[in-house]
Amino acid sequence: MGESNAPVETYTADILYGETPLITANELLDALRERVGTVEAEAGTVPGAFLFTFTDLADPSREGGQPVGVFIERGDGPLPPDEVKRVLAMTRDWSGAGNAVNSHEARLVVSDLRASGLSYKNRLRIFQDVVGAIAACATPLAIRWTPAGKFVNPLQMTRAAKPGEKRDPLAGALNIRLTPPPAGTSARMVMDTVGFHALGLPDLEILIRLENPRNVEPFLLSIARYVFDLGDVLPDGRVVKGPAGDRWIIKRGRASNVPSREVLTLRPADDVAPTGNTIVARPRP
Repeated sequence: MGESNAPVETYTADILYGETPLITANELLDALRERVGTVEAEAGTVPGAFLFTFTDLADPSREGGQPVGVFIERGDGPLPPDEVKRVLAMTRDWSGAGNAVNSHEARLVVSDLRASGLSYKNRLRIFQDVVGAIAACATPLAIRWTPAGKFVNPLQMTRAAKPGEKRDPLAGALNIRLTPPPAGTSARMVMDTVGFHALGLPDLEILIRLENPRNVEPFLLSIARYVFDLGDVLPDGRVVKGPAGDRWIIKRGRASNVPSREVLTLRPADDVAPTGNTIVARPRP
């Protein structure tokens, strides 16, 4: 299948506030235990920072049995203006992001620890629960989800964290971008996903020659959900059938746009003979 993406060593997010929130270790501990389960607070060496460990959860790829953890610390002031502008340009699914982000003056930086060897679903679930716990203790203005390169509405995360409610497993973790095509191609735009690469999965990419790129977005998202549900199982040459009966062939390779990563590129497959290896992609209701 070629060179696949390796999970990032540390998965991170910035939680943005108008001013530094007043949260105690006990408040965070209670919120984490409600969502994650067995959690212990560890003595930290950084003022204003919190270190928690999930004592019954260890990364199987690491020796020594150290449990998975999460580190929460104050950021060094707000995000730089250039970074805010860049991420806002790639945030397409939250119309209010600009107003929310432009008023932030403080942030908490959340990082997981010793978690890169967990299954990607488990790792992401725990991280979403941690972010949801922090947001429940002190409501933020916005969340910068670093691997996905976008701002996330905090309501999306607090809803996902409530016990008993159905969670969107991709909440925050996946961004669908629309960017100019690479030089030398006839495509009008590139639509791709970013975020899966940080979890060790291939992202997706499609070169668009259609008048309305938004018609393609539900199709791309349906393939992304397929990959997330089943893992990195789509080989080079697999044919995918779209909702309108159109057929696309998968080509594995490097992404056209940054960050550098392995992607599954979807190309029109009208000239490909039908095979038994066709999957049907349908958007979820």
